[in-house]
Amino acid sequence: TAEMPEGGGAAGGSAPWDAAIRLLDEMELRGLPASVRAHNAAIELRAAACDAAGARWLLERMERRGLQPDGYSYTSAMKACGRAADAAAAAELLERAESIPRRRGGQRQWLPRGYSG
Repeated sequence: TAEMPEGGGAAGGSAPWDAAIRLLDEMELRGLPASVRAHNAAIELRAAACDAAGARWLLERMERRGLQPDGYSYTSAMKACGRAADAAAAAELLERAESIPRRRGGQRQWLPRGYSG
């Protein structure tokens, strides 16, 4: 199992971050799959804390568990990168988000309705 990035976990992380990870772990221990939505909530906490490494770690955690990050996952992680002034990480996440399958009509699933870019 990959370790949490520095700043996360019991050694020095924020209480909401620790609680979110404990909740995800507890769900799995009880046989409940930690959903994409549950991971997205934890990624949002990392974005609020300007923690790009923590947000990216959660994306990797999702993938290790066989979950496919969605558009919200990527945009939340990119927000964390932006707040942490990590443009390279944000660009890498944007590239990964571009691989999300397209819906009928050619629009990517992660783009908001009405987007014409």
